[in-house]
Amino acid sequence: MGASTSAENPASVIMLGLDGAGKTTILKRLREIENEDTSPTIGIDLKELEPIDGITFHVFDFCGLPKMRPVWQSRLEEMDLEGLIYVVDISDEGRIPESREELLKVLSNEKMIQIPLLVIANKKSQNTIDDTKLIYYMGLENRSVELFDFHTVNAIRDTYTEILKPMQSLADMVKSLRKRAQ
Repeated sequence: MGASTSAENPASVIMLGLDGAGKTTILKRLREIENEDTSPTIGIDLKELEPIDGITFHVFDFCGLPKMRPVWQSRLEEMDLEGLIYVVDISDEGRIPESREELLKVLSNEKMIQIPLLVIANKKSQNTIDDTKLIYYMGLENRSVELFDFHTVNAIRDTYTEILKPMQSLADMVKSLRKRAQ
């Protein structure tokens, strides 16, 4: 891939998760947009994130409504991705099995084997499921450590720095893969 700068070679990542998981809210917080109403994404929304640890991200925020989820697979085939961000709403334990099913469908795509996966468990509170159980429930306990990371956040209450940590981890994974590809 050469030694081009991040601005010349942004990392394209896809952001998936069920409707209402908080994908768009997380992106707004990462772009430091506060106090703006968030409405559900219709279709696909592309956002550029300023360099995070030297990596500029083009994030494709996909609608999580059931009728739009089949689009995820077809778009995976068309896109040259360097990362997958999957957001799960941990405040709604009743939807975790549905979220797991959708994530595992995406991960069954052969193209996703060598793509870094960042799972963001959103809407944490004192009463939400613990991280170890959630990783197990989501079927991720056997993922390769070098291509997988997991973070728990609350996109509404956490500080910008806390919301940024998962993306710093993804930036590290992307840089590592790019270095190996040189």
